[in-house]
Amino acid sequence: MLAVDFYRIHADQVVRLREWMGEITARRNEALQTYAQEGVRHEMGYLLEDRHGPILVWVMEVHDRDEATRAFLNSKLPIDLQHKQMMRELFAEWIKPEVVYDCLVSKVWPR
Repeated sequence: MLAVDFYRIHADQVVRLREWMGEITARRNEALQTYAQEGVRHEMGYLLEDRHGPILVWVMEVHDRDEATRAFLNSKLPIDLQHKQMMRELFAEWIKPEVVYDCLVSKVWPR
């Protein structure tokens, strides 16, 4: 399953966001442990700007979104505890866009 979230970032926190994303990258083994707990296969973060300020676009390939969320919220891994705290400080608001198209192919594409 593909999951995408949008978060408005406090404008004065963009440097801290970039630093934290760099730290997660450097702590790859811990991140992989988190992904294993959550059923996440791939994550990417994009930073974009609109007239209201910076937005973090977070994209995940995950087996089950609800299970992944529960695993993250209940995680006691140090990197997850830090991530939760950092996101509380960096996020100004969660943006809930309207989904206007969604199509899932239920089997693997032939090669």
